[in-house]
Amino acid sequence: MDSDNNILVSIIVPVYNSEKYISEFLGFVENQSCRNIEIIFVNDGSTDESAEEIEKYRKIDHRITLINTEHRNAGRARNIGIKHARGKYAAFWDIDDGYNCRCLERMVEQAECTNADIVICQSEGFDNTTGVRLLMGGHLNKALLPGRASFNGNDIPLHIFQITAGWPWDKLFRLSFIKENKLEYLDTRVVQDAFFTYTSYATADRISIVPETLVYHRMYNSSSSEGTRAKKYNDVFVMLTLLKSELERRGLFRKYEISF
Repeated sequence: MDSDNNILVSIIVPVYNSEKYISEFLGFVENQSCRNIEIIFVNDGSTDESAEEIEKYRKIDHRITLINTEHRNAGRARNIGIKHARGKYAAFWDIDDGYNCRCLERMVEQAECTNADIVICQSEGFDNTTGVRLLMGGHLNKALLPGRASFNGNDIPLHIFQITAGWPWDKLFRLSFIKENKLEYLDTRVVQDAFFTYTSYATADRISIVPETLVYHRMYNSSSSEGTRAKKYNDVFVMLTLLKSELERRGLFRKYEISF
């Protein structure tokens, strides 16, 4: 087993009935040019063969950890992953997405040269049925960026929450930044990631950008939490209420009120 000092990135992956994506996902991981990583699968009470499939690969690749929990949601699974992570950085990848083979390498390079707490890359969608590449609303909004190697909310307080949507899978986070600021995902069915992401934006000292498309997000997948979001619209209002309270608790709401 790699020592903690040798692990550069912890890839944290919530899994729920994702058996059909595991082999392809691990292909993306295996092809990463950044090799000193760990892959933490948190099995959120799957009822299919997800755990068995991951266990098969775990016996081959010592970088894989499998944690089994009762079914709750992806947010709780990611929080469990954070507690077990040993890398310098954390990436929160979705098991049904695609990743450029230099995704981690490029984002780590950017984090290292700018000492960033958060690195964001460009992303692109693809249709779950046809595979056709799609533009996504909420991807990186370059027009709002201040045009420097790194920045924080003080540079763009009026639209810090508009630079991307609140998803985490196109970002790399410094693990010490997450733990020191006690950043957590919500324990809700959907938009638990937006609470984490927007709180991290408001808290970070340095955010940096990789202006390359490195992540390909599967869209119109009816089995994903994104695909069921319309059924849980009340969670959006819960998230916004909790985010406002969290920003107030941290003394940041007034600064970012317009963006909020």
